[in-house]
Amino acid sequence: RRDPDFVDRGTLLDQIRERCAAPASRVALVGLGGVGKISSGGGSALQQHLSRYLPSSRHSSVLVTSRTRRAAMQVVEDSDTVPIPPMHDAAAHALLRKKLRGIREENDCIATLATTLDHMPLALVQAAAYIRERAPRCSVLQYLEEYRQSDSRKTSLLNREAGQLRRDETASNSVLITWQISFDYIRNTRESAADLLSLMSFFDRQGIQEALLRRPSSTANDDSFEDSVITLRDYSFITVTRDASTFEMHSLVQLATRTWLKSQGQVDKWRERFIASLCAELPYGQHENWAKCQALFPHARAALAQRPKDEKSLKEWALLLYKAAWYAWQQGRAGEAGHMSTVSMEVREEVCGEESAETLSSMGMLGLARELGGKYGEAETMHRQTLARYEKKVLGHEHPDTLTSVYCLAHLLAPRHRYKESLVLCDRASAGYEATVSVRAMRGDAKCAPNTNLLF
Repeated sequence: RRDPDFVDRGTLLDQIRERCAAPASRVALVGLGGVGKISSGGGSALQQHLSRYLPSSRHSSVLVTSRTRRAAMQVVEDSDTVPIPPMHDAAAHALLRKKLRGIREENDCIATLATTLDHMPLALVQAAAYIRERAPRCSVLQYLEEYRQSDSRKTSLLNREAGQLRRDETASNSVLITWQISFDYIRNTRESAADLLSLMSFFDRQGIQEALLRRPSSTANDDSFEDSVITLRDYSFITVTRDASTFEMHSLVQLATRTWLKSQGQVDKWRERFIASLCAELPYGQHENWAKCQALFPHARAALAQRPKDEKSLKEWALLLYKAAWYAWQQGRAGEAGHMSTVSMEVREEVCGEESAETLSSMGMLGLARELGGKYGEAETMHRQTLARYEKKVLGHEHPDTLTSVYCLAHLLAPRHRYKESLVLCDRASAGYEATVSVRAMRGDAKCAPNTNLLF
């Protein structure tokens, strides 16, 4: 029985206990679904004493489901809880095959769809229902192509209700809506946990370091941070890796969170927090920083899709992408280095001006990326434009950044058998560096070396 108005719940539980306590020839399995979903005073009071209604008899079994481990612990012992993780590959593939029965699909497509949807049963059922409804005009491959278009398209697909005969008719069949109910509850009961989830939703789903999530002055709030982590772990929204200071999430939880933030008018706020945090943590791409850059690069890749609106945040975003492009160039990733430096340059032209030192740094990086990718003509054009602007309008002929641009052009020309011009440029760069270091040393300037923004 189910009382949709939650009236006389205690009476229903009394009846369950009485019927299960008596010997019978049949086995009864009673399900108590959604324990912990009620936030009203009466619901909470009943939940606290729910365990006394559970029959203790060899003639009966009671299955309790809950979205949060903490609520489940109020009705059963810890040893009796069974976490339900996402489906493994074989089970997820079998579920899709069953739901798509009669529709021929390649094994690779089935496997890709299962992985894309994080092996979440409700999401898999939704996708299968969408494909079945539109077959033969829609296939798994076409669904994947649509899904990958944008966050808004993902949201549209995952918000579709997939009716299921044996599922509670009052419960949502949309995985996003189901999670967003929990998000609302978390925000109302522990706002700091909702804030933490909001920030985490913009990072790559793996390797989210604790340092990225704490404010610089947050040492006084250690208990609050830990309580927020516990809350999100209770709902299985995040997991802690073995090193205890790194977190992971499911990509669908991140999508659902960003969709929820958009509905609350909060997405810009948390996007800017994400960019500021990552920009502060990601170092420049010199060799000594490679280990840290490697750990943070997936988050920089995720940031590409998160262009902010605020001017201050745009500058941080452009700097973040410049740093990431530097590391990508050092690792031989010409495509990513070129894309990131192009976006960085265009944003800096927009907010800092075409002749700014920031814009020229990104332009020089783009030249290096083009050279790495074998586009030597484009690279030479980019290097010459950068050098000309440095010399005439920005820093002058002897500035270390100008000399770095000189060296970049020389480095490009030598392998192209243009030795004479390359040698002249190398001599100029070398003499300029020596003069700059000598002058600074005579002044007692501690900064005798080029600044940290330089490539060499």
